[in-house]
Amino acid sequence: MLFTVLPSHVWPGTTDAVFDLGIYYGPYGRTFFPSGWLPGNAFARIIPEHFERMKQIGRSLLEDGAQDVTIAVREQDA
Repeated sequence: MLFTVLPSHVWPGTTDAVFDLGIYYGPYGRTFFPSGWLPGNAFARIIPEHFERMKQIGRSLLEDGAQDVTIAVREQDA
């Protein structure tokens, strides 16, 4: 999961800063914005055994539109 901040006046159509949360569930995620490539802050990861479920969620967002999403901290195994 990646958090990226785009400064004001960078995103077309707005003068405000844009805060982007990217959820990548495979090896080909990109952070290419209208202003070009921007670095982001990786703060979490989707574990490989959840990739298929993330694909289903992504497909559902495209087909059914916006939905509520909950992001929670999972305790790591000891």
